[in-house]
Amino acid sequence: MLSDHGQVETRPFTGSDGKTLGALVAEWLPGCAVTEHRGSAFPTTAGPYHGRVEITYSGGLAHVFFADIAGRMDEQALESAFPGLISRVAGLDRVGLVMVRDAIFTAGRRLSLAEPLSAETGSFLERFDDPGILAAQLRRLNSFERSGDLVVFGAYDGSTQVNFEDQVGGHGSIGGDQLHPFLLVKKEWRVDTSAVTNTSDLYRPLVAIRDLVR
Repeated sequence: MLSDHGQVETRPFTGSDGKTLGALVAEWLPGCAVTEHRGSAFPTTAGPYHGRVEITYSGGLAHVFFADIAGRMDEQALESAFPGLISRVAGLDRVGLVMVRDAIFTAGRRLSLAEPLSAETGSFLERFDDPGILAAQLRRLNSFERSGDLVVFGAYDGSTQVNFEDQVGGHGSIGGDQLHPFLLVKKEWRVDTSAVTNTSDLYRPLVAIRDLVR
């Protein structure tokens, strides 16, 4: 039995300006010390000190943490402390969407992930994959207390995705074959994966295989 995730071709986040997400955030928040894990560090450059920003990268996904503030900040708290930051990040052509604790953002738009899914949100998510399944996965990620204050997804053009780590291929974000893992098993086991939308859904089919081959 073999299972693995999908993969998409990527292009680097650093565009013609050569700047990483951390470099841009440091420019926009001059009173903050910004650190990219496995990347660069940008000390405060001007004005009063406003705290530490930690950014972690995983392929086409980035988490931005305001490390001196306990818990995850919601939209109102982010706008109060760092006015315009959400819209600036979401407005980058290298960014597909930005998710905060209570909403998602794309260039010029604020969208809700609440159920039932709105037609506007569904239409937007459709460019990446099945809107209902994708919205459920985003809600799950957004339910984790250790997710970033901003969760940033690289832009996807239908074939290639922006990658924060400059990898040739990427997975773990949204868009394309990276959302389609596979399970390779014997045909005679007749495994039904039609209801599988996340890893935990594999439990029942795997138990069925175990019981079949005992």
